[in-house]
Amino acid sequence: MEIKMETLITIEQFNELSKANIILDGRKGGLIIGNSHKKGGIMMISASGLDFFCLVGEMEGFEFLLCHEATEKYLNEILEINSTMAAIRKKKVSLEKLWNTACKKNDGDLVVINAILDFEFPLTSKILFLKGKQFVVNKYSTLVHLKRLFEMNNEFL
Repeated sequence: MEIKMETLITIEQFNELSKANIILDGRKGGLIIGNSHKKGGIMMISASGLDFFCLVGEMEGFEFLLCHEATEKYLNEILEINSTMAAIRKKKVSLEKLWNTACKKNDGDLVVINAILDFEFPLTSKILFLKGKQFVVNKYSTLVHLKRLFEMNNEFL
């Protein structure tokens, strides 16, 4: 099933999905664990009025979701970080190596959001609920700049 960006979810549907533990609160941001774009990604929704929610995008696992406040304050730095993906990919370093390096460098509390709905059926993902404008940093740049992304985001937690 293809979901289009103009897809609307009523408050009743949102409440049903929440009760079924399919909606995750992404408003505080963090490192997202879940499917790649090729495997369906992770849908993001946001309130669009009082009575409904709207699909606003799709992200993938190992990308970093910044909270609204960090996005506003650090937008220029976030854009610079996000633009490093081409240089990182050019070095042909595996995501596994980037992940291992990122974990060794980070000595603080990691906010990790697991968006995998069912480990037996890994092609299904939960849905992230967002607040306002939140920036998604690509997975390559995230893993290289993970510590700084957490510092920016954690300032507002």
